[in-house]
Amino acid sequence: MARIACQFSVNIGAGGLGAKGPRSPEAWRPGDRGRAVLDLFPELSTREREILQLLTEGLKNAEIARRLSLSSKTVRNNVSNILSKMQVADRTEAAIRALEAGVSVARRPSAT
Repeated sequence: MARIACQFSVNIGAGGLGAKGPRSPEAWRPGDRGRAVLDLFPELSTREREILQLLTEGLKNAEIARRLSLSSKTVRNNVSNILSKMQVADRTEAAIRALEAGVSVARRPSAT
């Protein structure tokens, strides 16, 4: 199960992007299911697509900022732009819409 913004859980199945980082070219290739964010949502910039991908993984702004070496304010601005361009009310709705469109979700390692 992948947690989406700590408000919505969805079973993503066995496919996905694997454990590659969001900046590696392999991360944008779809796995057994779904399509890469790069193929979807042409209205979004490359950085916004990167952030949307991380939103679908359930990451918070601070986690996204660390992963992409950005400030939290920059991530917050990009999330706001994503919500506006996708015409959705919140990050959960953006993540759900991306998943419904077929965005592949990278499986995060489970904490043991």
